[in-house]
Amino acid sequence: MYILSNLYVHYDNNSTIHSATRCLIFKDSGGDLLNNNIKKKAYRNTPAFVLLSWATFIFFCVLILIGLYTLKEPLMVKGYYLMGSVGLISSSFTLSKVIRDNQEDEERYNKMFRVQDEDEA
Repeated sequence: MYILSNLYVHYDNNSTIHSATRCLIFKDSGGDLLNNNIKKKAYRNTPAFVLLSWATFIFFCVLILIGLYTLKEPLMVKGYYLMGSVGLISSSFTLSKVIRDNQEDEERYNKMFRVQDEDEA
């Protein structure tokens, strides 16, 4: 039998460790996994907030499609509006991911140099 161990570290807004979770995975001689979770991984958003986000996204996409369907314009104009709507939706997902990643990289970069400056002092 051997043990694999994973450590999940949770940070608060100031990049300090909020809590740590250790997940122990035991493997017996037959190769079967015996999972012993001490504490489950914590997510940033509650399930209710995730549900609300997806529900509003789907609701407004349906409203756009209903509006395009009932629009009294040629198919070419409807296609233009649909293309613009899909482009706006996909670019908003990409932009939010880029902003979040840049912010996390900046925090990690500042933390790395803060530790390096403390070691030099």
